[in-house]
Amino acid sequence: MRIRPVLQISEHLTKANSYRQQLLAQSTVGSEFFHGSMLREAELSADARRELLPCAVPATGQADAPEDAAGFLSRYTFWWVFPSIRAANQRARLAQEDLPKLPSIDDPEFLFCKVASLWRSARGKSARILCSVCWRIQWRVFLYSVLHGWTFLFFMTIDPLMLRVLLNAVQDGSKEVSFPVQLCLVGALSLSMLVRVTCMEVCFFASVRVQNNVRSVLVHAIFRKSLCVPDHELDVGRISNLMATDADKIGKWSSLLFSLSQWSWTFASLPFLVYFLYKLVGSAAFIGTAMVVLGAAISRGLGRCLQSWTKVVQECRDHRASLMSEMVRGIRTVKLQVWEPVWQSRLSAARNEEMKAIVRVRILGAFNTLVGSVLSVMVPVSIFAWYTVVSGERLDAATAFTTLAWISTLQWSVQALPGIYRAVANLKPSFDRIDRFLTAPITTQTQAVDEVNGAASAPWHDEPWLSASSFRGLAACTGIAVDVQNAAFGYRHWGANATSLEETCILEQVNFQIPKGSFVMIAGPVGSGKSTLLASLACSRPPLRGKCHVSGHRAFVSQKPFLLNGTVKENVLFGLPLDEDKYASALRMAALVDDLSSLSNGDATPVGESGVPASQQVCC
Repeated sequence: MRIRPVLQISEHLTKANSYRQQLLAQSTVGSEFFHGSMLREAELSADARRELLPCAVPATGQADAPEDAAGFLSRYTFWWVFPSIRAANQRARLAQEDLPKLPSIDDPEFLFCKVASLWRSARGKSARILCSVCWRIQWRVFLYSVLHGWTFLFFMTIDPLMLRVLLNAVQDGSKEVSFPVQLCLVGALSLSMLVRVTCMEVCFFASVRVQNNVRSVLVHAIFRKSLCVPDHELDVGRISNLMATDADKIGKWSSLLFSLSQWSWTFASLPFLVYFLYKLVGSAAFIGTAMVVLGAAISRGLGRCLQSWTKVVQECRDHRASLMSEMVRGIRTVKLQVWEPVWQSRLSAARNEEMKAIVRVRILGAFNTLVGSVLSVMVPVSIFAWYTVVSGERLDAATAFTTLAWISTLQWSVQALPGIYRAVANLKPSFDRIDRFLTAPITTQTQAVDEVNGAASAPWHDEPWLSASSFRGLAACTGIAVDVQNAAFGYRHWGANATSLEETCILEQVNFQIPKGSFVMIAGPVGSGKSTLLASLACSRPPLRGKCHVSGHRAFVSQKPFLLNGTVKENVLFGLPLDEDKYASALRMAALVDDLSSLSNGDATPVGESGVPASQQVCC
């Protein structure tokens, strides 16, 4: 049983990055795409599985990426991006070839290969396995970002020391600090500002880089896992939200590492800052420290409250997406039965509940930001008020500006606290949802090792989405391609009370063998179980009972294919570069040459939801 697809599905899936935006834009058919009507079963080709997970960085020319070849100054001044900026300035737009190539360590296939390795090594050792894996895939870039953030804050910390010496010399006219020394201090402050700005930009760039790579890996992992989930366990709306909302939210929180470096520096440098402030303004320094601690406590409380409401928003969003997917799948029935008002009321009610939860989250987030801003202002106000009113000291220019410089260092970290708690409140539920999905056990067929015509038949991997080899099917037999013994085929679904799974059996006591090289047709009336049997042979729907062994490579062309909103040619190529011979061969094999010649636009005819209805030949 060795049916080869016209074009390798694996190539389509691994190289169709240029079509990502087009796929996401087709939100109305996104549920059918993730449901895997065609891609799910066609992916079962063993060659497709092998190509989905390479063992090393693919030789795609990534080694000559501008950032990899950039020197020290080019990296810190971002000069390696200048060719793209110049092209955009000259043409008033950017083409894909103008964009710099990705560095080798940012290659999506390489990153997922690392994730698979880290996931296996961390399995059972960490409760937060997903968070641990995500931040370890690029731990060098992670540390690179945090260290540059600390360097930025370190120079902010030492600047007030030089500023105080300079201000005292100017204010008192001191002869102890000569004029050349004062010029050197001014130059040192200028150099410090340059280093600070450079380190801040490098830190933020690395933060954006890590977050986007985490998003890329999560989307890849969710998609691969969804291909392995049986139909009765598949929630289309939930998977769509995991990819389009949760993973995207993690990727968009680009300042997370930048804020983390500020926050960690606060606790590391707080004793030194309090000491320097105490030497400068006395006991008023402790008032400022108390305000910082108070702000952290309030922000943490608001963050916990925000986190609980964020979970409610995500649950409401999943419910609304499930209703929308159900309505789209049954739109013909809805139209025929005139159920539009009923579905409109159901969707409106779900959307209203979602909006109520979103409003609460927005209000709490705004209040959290407001509290952080007010407390950041209260720190210098409380220090100066205590210093002048309670301590009775005179506030001069040198003391005021030096204190403000110290406080500005504190304020950078104080202002980061609300953002950190807001990030935790928003991202933790998303990480938990993705983690539960990826760690959930898969109900697949697992057979014990036995002998079939002298060849062992190995069980499937417990986490097949991590590995390509686990999808090569059961071990090859010497003469039998398909071996079914006492099998029952059907599907599982949730009962009326939605608390237990119920079985609906379509075929029972099925026994047959198919030798290698055979051509077999399955015939029967509508509803007799033909599609159910084929889906089970393709391992998309495990048998309810019995033994079902399929050896060798297999591909499954579903009755309901997935088509892009594009031309016939674009659907055949699916993002791959055009190979005239291969393309012509595909058209001949599908017997489409005569059909396309009868169309006015030929293979440029649009198909999909926005195009003309496609025949079964075109879909094939």
